[in-house]
Amino acid sequence: MRLSIVIPAYNEEKNIKSTVQDVIRFCECHPKIDAYEIIVVDDGSKDQTFNILNQLQHRHSRMHVISHDTNRGYGAALKSGFAQTQYEWIFYMDSDKQFSIEDIHLFLKHADANKKVMFTGYRSNRKDGVLRSLNAWIYRLSLNIGFGIRVKDVNCAFKLFPREIVLHTLYSNGATINCELFYYAKKHKLKVIEIPVNHYSRQYGHQTGAHVRVVIGAMIRLADIRLKFWGQEIASVITKTRSLFHL
Repeated sequence: MRLSIVIPAYNEEKNIKSTVQDVIRFCECHPKIDAYEIIVVDDGSKDQTFNILNQLQHRHSRMHVISHDTNRGYGAALKSGFAQTQYEWIFYMDSDKQFSIEDIHLFLKHADANKKVMFTGYRSNRKDGVLRSLNAWIYRLSLNIGFGIRVKDVNCAFKLFPREIVLHTLYSNGATINCELFYYAKKHKLKVIEIPVNHYSRQYGHQTGAHVRVVIGAMIRLADIRLKFWGQEIASVITKTRSLFHL
């Protein structure tokens, strides 16, 4: 398997070095990984994250660093990383040490057999507070109703999928990018396989996903994405109709 690994980072100076080193150690030893690249996107960090990444990049030829001048958002960071990938499979995970690269072996056991598959983790022992868990439940319900997406943990930052999914235009600059990934997986008739992964408490840094403005913003972006997808679907129907009747 040839694997592109995308890691977004924002103010992760205490986590980023060990995250990258863990990924490199794993990829160098795993028998199913024939080639790999690590693309880390520094999304306008205000601490030493970029300087640490720059030092690591000089030591590891398979590592590439992308830097945003300002903080553009989670989805924007992923899009920048996806745009630079070259291999057939893309895996992404966060840089905050709440996931372990070791759990990807659960995906790799099945990934070569069929490329029409998207693997997504779900946090089996989620280490979040009540408010964050409630937000996740509301968000998941919105996706079920608005997009027909039914997975246990939509925003779990531990996914493996064929690169073809991200060859489309991705609109979101926030966490709603996960909605788009599932939408295109559904459009390509990919089977979505959900696998439980470990989730660890954050030791350093701060989470922002439970902030009210973040949640409200995500709901607004979901509505906007739904309208864009409806536009795509209507345009597709019109094109097929014209072709059918030679218009």
